[in-house]
Amino acid sequence: MNKAFWLKSFFKAFLLCVFCASFAHSRPPAWTSTKLFLLAKDQKAYLFITEKATLRKETFEFSWTLYDGLNLVVHSKWRLYPRQIMFSRRRGLELYSQNILLARKNPYLDEVRVYIEFLSFEAGAAKFGVYVMDKSQRVGIEYYPDQEVQDEQN
Repeated sequence: MNKAFWLKSFFKAFLLCVFCASFAHSRPPAWTSTKLFLLAKDQKAYLFITEKATLRKETFEFSWTLYDGLNLVVHSKWRLYPRQIMFSRRRGLELYSQNILLARKNPYLDEVRVYIEFLSFEAGAAKFGVYVMDKSQRVGIEYYPDQEVQDEQN
């Protein structure tokens, strides 16, 4: 066979090995804060976010209004700006991310984000996971309601 063919084949195999090896060393994100919420229809959940530099306390709130078996409509509000989010089990849209504080220098280390994940729907209540990514420890987080919800995944 042709020498160029073997070099191309070897190069493709090498790239495939490097690509697979990169996934072997991956790990899930290290969340700064996590909380599970079990919310009835139109029941609100609050995250009280205090910026440590200015001690300014702001509220992120969310609730759900409609579930049809596959899709869930969630309303959120941050800094008095309302949003409507559609989670969909059919299309794999089960995670929403909201930027809380912008990055100062490095977007991977300085920004603060809140993630809402739709986990399940049971007995008229939706189960959400709320995760906060704050690698530079810029904010303090308090949750309301602060009830304990069991996680079936562990």
